Amino acid sequence: MIEIRDAVETDDAVLIELQKRCPMGSSLILQLDSSPSFFNRSKHQTENHVVVAMEDGSIVGSGSCAIMEKRVNGKILRTAYNYNLMVDPSHRRKGIAALLSDRRDEIAVERNCDLVFCQITEWNIPSTRLQEKRGFMHVRDSTTYVLMIYKPQNPSTNVKIRSAEKTDLPRIVDLINITHSEYDLYKPLKIDEFSELLENRAHYNLHNILVYETEGKVEACLGYWDYNKVIKMTVLQLSRRYRLMNLVLAFLGIFTKMPRIPNSGQLMTQYFLQDIGFTKSEYLTELVRNLNNMALENDIQYLTMLGVEDPISDVLSKFMNTTSKEHIYAKPLKDLDLTGFGQKKLFLSME
Repeated sequence: MIEIRDAVETDDAVLIELQKRCPMGSSLILQLDSSPSFFNRSKHQTENHVVVAMEDGSIVGSGSCAIMEKRVNGKILRTAYNYNLMVDPSHRRKGIAALLSDRRDEIAVERNCDLVFCQITEWNIPSTRLQEKRGFMHVRDSTTYVLMIYKPQNPSTNVKIRSAEKTDLPRIVDLINITHSEYDLYKPLKIDEFSELLENRAHYNLHNILVYETEGKVEACLGYWDYNKVIKMTVLQLSRRYRLMNLVLAFLGIFTKMPRIPNSGQLMTQYFLQDIGFTKSEYLTELVRNLNNMALENDIQYLTMLGVEDPISDVLSKFMNTTSKEHIYAKPLKDLDLTGFGQKKLFLSME
């Protein structure tokens, strides 16, 4: 019999081992490892819930949800963001994923949420089918950008780019709010809320936000989360397409600098881009150039950003990149009119 319960701190090591047994991806299959703490990814969330599935006294599955306020169709709603659903491969086809999803929905109802939503990578057909069976509707697709870090960029030398300081917080919050003023699933930041997030997020603080300053005023900001310190990703297997691509890149690398895809057994290292705000696209471009060079010095292979919309996409597309799609699904928990939801830009981040 399957039992669903809340996770506790003493489940940490077992959840990390479960995570290792549940690789993600199709063309590029990755093993995840949240050592030293499975809970580091979500410690910054004001209200986070992790549930586990038990069979014969062992954890065989887990899922997480974060309760937060988001703007939808111009209204601030209480939402539940479902993520990190995993079931031990030897215990699949027992309905465990559905039971975990049921419990997450129950938590959302108990916490008086209006809406529950999730992101599903385009190749994850089982998860797509599961959510559709559960009454979730497809809102829209979003684009993830992955910038390949393999050679130095040439940033301008006559501009001032530095790490953010505490006195920059009001301006940074204004820039982020202005940049995302038309996004659904975005709630305007307040200075105290943002300060609290910076204090609580694992391996992320003001030092991880670059600012572009001109004439004494901050005109752009760009945050980078060193996700390798939160979850290590090791390549388990490459598809034939990726193996061939590596051969081509290796050949071209004889003549010029080219990126490489990590081979089986190698780590995939990345910074996640977030907390972006700017008044002009060229300011953001300069920040990305500088971050590219920082990443190169620190053996970071990729800069990754979820939910990229224009004009941010206009900037990121200037750099060598690859893209993928995320399917956004949502389900109302109350009598809500969601007409038009998905027609505006959607704000997505590593919650």
